[in-house]
Amino acid sequence: YLSMDSADPPKVHWMSIFNSMMLLCFLSMLVVAIFVKTLKAITNNYDRVPTDAEKEQEMMFKKWMLVHADVFRPPAFSPLA
Repeated sequence: YLSMDSADPPKVHWMSIFNSMMLLCFLSMLVVAIFVKTLKAITNNYDRVPTDAEKEQEMMFKKWMLVHADVFRPPAFSPLA
């Protein structure tokens, strides 16, 4: 579309190219910042020493995970079957 008229030489839209590059840099930095923040949060979670209350809560959760499978299991000797 730049060279529709053969009398005018083709022009490069430098401002559009610059704007696109700036937008690309900004969005890339935004993605990297979110990625770094997420990785820091994950690594801080692994580096932290759990308290007694957190250990107890984790044990309660593990016990529930052992029991939850038995709740929906059909009984071995069912009078309805």
